[in-house]
Amino acid sequence: MSIKQVVIAGIATAAVSACAIPNERAVPDDVNLIGARLTVFFSNGMQCHADNIVGSTSGVFADCPIPVRYDVTMKSQGHLIAGLFEPYADVLVTMPDGRSKMLKTPESRN
Repeated sequence: MSIKQVVIAGIATAAVSACAIPNERAVPDDVNLIGARLTVFFSNGMQCHADNIVGSTSGVFADCPIPVRYDVTMKSQGHLIAGLFEPYADVLVTMPDGRSKMLKTPESRN
């Protein structure tokens, strides 16, 4: 690479980094509920997980960088093999500042 390409790549990286969304401003984008593991994906790439999700339940993601709350309401377990496919569920994700978003599994319900 030439010096010019290195400088341009460095400037581009700095510009993209400056636009990064801080965790406190991220919004929930997607959710997976496979087996007993709930995963929420945020707009800045952050992921939060909760294990042992059985039936309708609620709690706070333990290892999430910010205290995000989840409320899961099961609609149906489905008719296929448990643990391989997502059940029909509504997941309300509430951020620390009170913003919340309803996401549904499987994704085709959103």
